[in-house]
Amino acid sequence: MRPREDTLIFRRSRMASPVKRLGRSLVLIAIGVLALDQLALQGLMTPIVVTSGSMFPTLRGLHWKSHCPRCGRELLWDAAWGEKRTTLIRAVCPVCGKRWAEVQPGESAKAPPVSQHSGDRILVFRGLVRPVQRWDLAAIREQNMPGLVVKRVVGLPGEKVFVKAGLLYCNDVPMRRPLPVQWEMARLLTRCGNEDGQGLVLSADGVDKKSAEWVYSRRLTTFCPYHPAADQAERLCTNVLWSVFLAQAAPGTAFVMSARFGDYGIEVTWSAGEHPSVAWRILGPEKRPLFQGRRELPGTIPRRIVLSSVDRRWMLLMDDMGLFTHDWDDDGSPKDAPVVLRLTVTQGEIRLREMGVWWVVPYPDGLIADAGDGFVLLGDDPHISLDSRQGGRRWRREDVVGLVRPLRLVWGRWSP
Repeated sequence: MRPREDTLIFRRSRMASPVKRLGRSLVLIAIGVLALDQLALQGLMTPIVVTSGSMFPTLRGLHWKSHCPRCGRELLWDAAWGEKRTTLIRAVCPVCGKRWAEVQPGESAKAPPVSQHSGDRILVFRGLVRPVQRWDLAAIREQNMPGLVVKRVVGLPGEKVFVKAGLLYCNDVPMRRPLPVQWEMARLLTRCGNEDGQGLVLSADGVDKKSAEWVYSRRLTTFCPYHPAADQAERLCTNVLWSVFLAQAAPGTAFVMSARFGDYGIEVTWSAGEHPSVAWRILGPEKRPLFQGRRELPGTIPRRIVLSSVDRRWMLLMDDMGLFTHDWDDDGSPKDAPVVLRLTVTQGEIRLREMGVWWVVPYPDGLIADAGDGFVLLGDDPHISLDSRQGGRRWRREDVVGLVRPLRLVWGRWSP
């Protein structure tokens, strides 16, 4: 009996060779390149290279790159602002705190060289195919300046924009940065994991000398290590992003993530028992609960946990799904207290693939601008950016050339 025609088609489709699949992929890539090329030829899309550091860390301009002689972390410094000698004298590693100028004679042999690198490549999509939205990256024309300038839209037409205690307000309504924008503006503080690639292991029983707790403590300020040559007025900062990747958790495991800023903080308890759950408590002075909640988990312990305190908002996410948010007033901000993050295993054992801590710079206080019928724009790095903070400037709709997309963000939002 002959096979049915649809059966033959199914068998042939499953027998497609890897060479054919690769060929189809190359054809699709070629079509995409030609489409982008046509957009560029018609003036609808313009590729440019960033030259300024005013949008760091979202966009990097001309910069120097090296590595810390103590901890080996990558170091980046703005090459378009200040002299190289001044930069190296003031440079500080944001991870271990090592000053570049304090390299000891015995360390000088292993101190890595400093190399210069060009800025990020971005795409400017000319013409507004949709209305400009808050937090967009916009390319604008500046009078008496060649080329295009890239800034972030923070104020829309009809809004009066000001900053109080590091939080942006538009018409007296607080505007907290959404998580994708937080990740774009995040700067690494520390990242940990075992060098053998097996991940960091925490055990409540202390088996094989495994610790039951991980602690990170630091007095966090607004000092930007990317611009050490700039004179910076440091202020206390509580904008932290804490990301935990879990590789494995033993049955019945329970662990607690806590973050404290002076007398205020949060505790999140994860339980992988018979009924997996997560519980959280917002704490005030003397660990007095201010807000608490609990939620059953659909499966086991999540693969990724993100805890954010950016813009005075606690935000907890599990595998990119939001669990809760809680806003707090400035009354509870610490005056001179360190940020203390603590991960404690109270039962069982967990293996972490990776864990990292980032911070996001707050906006400087004060009145910025009245948007009127235009837009209020700010640079992501307030230390050197020339934007609406200078003289309450605003940009008209006709000044906006188009929206910007960094090449590393073309296929989706980036997060560490």
